Amino acid sequence: MLSKVLIATDLSGTSYNMLQSLKELKNFNISNLILTHVIDLKYSTIVPPQIKEESFLLLNKEAEILINEGFNVSIDLRVGTCWKEILDSAKDNKASMIIIGSHGKSVAKEIILGSVTSELIENANLPVLVLKMSDFDTEKKARFSSIKISHLFDNILFATDFSQETEGVKKFLKDNRDFIKELTIVNVKEPIILEQPIEFNINELDAIALNRLESIEKELNIASRKELLHGIPSLELTDFINGKNFSLVVMGTRGLGLASRLLLGSTSRYIIRHSKAPVLIVPFT
Repeated sequence: MLSKVLIATDLSGTSYNMLQSLKELKNFNISNLILTHVIDLKYSTIVPPQIKEESFLLLNKEAEILINEGFNVSIDLRVGTCWKEILDSAKDNKASMIIIGSHGKSVAKEIILGSVTSELIENANLPVLVLKMSDFDTEKKARFSSIKISHLFDNILFATDFSQETEGVKKFLKDNRDFIKELTIVNVKEPIILEQPIEFNINELDAIALNRLESIEKELNIASRKELLHGIPSLELTDFINGKNFSLVVMGTRGLGLASRLLLGSTSRYIIRHSKAPVLIVPFT
């Protein structure tokens, strides 16, 4: 279960809007939050005292938003490399999940668009939820999310490559079964490239994959839709996600086929950038 959640903030207007939407985390019995901000040492090893003071004041101001909603909030101001400090903060505070926004000015933007996302996901031993801050408030000049956190578990897509590394996702879904209203389990069959031609039956291979999807449904004990797609994983998944009304996309890390490309290569950034739904990355530990 999600007992304590770390929220990474860059103290921007976008992060402020993200915090407003996170008030609904109480719907999932989450009451303890860690609000973490990292002063990045990417360009300098010296942090002026006034920067720390201003960051501390802003961090406390953001914490008040959540405290006023009844959450127990602790703040964690750190200096260093973003992804390392976020993971250290999660470890030190015994967090069960990390939440980040996808369009902040510094921390969040680096996580999504730069090398930080690969490092964070590759090294995290806890789930990482990426919220889509894709709508723009012209008055406040900041992005916000139209996704209601209270509906986060309403319609989940679970992308699997049938590897052992998706066991973390299965455990997460089982632990939060009571909150899930609808679940779709999908596998993408990639084009087969052979050095020498051999005879095989595509329909038989599809039948095997569908049987494996049914086995996952039984294991989870959650009534699910099963979908088998064909093509390039990044394109097929993105089209499928955005053509439906999914409230959350869940994927595992270090998969042997689909998941490894999703999370360790350019496909990861593609899915996170282009998915209309929030994306939850769950590691296999």
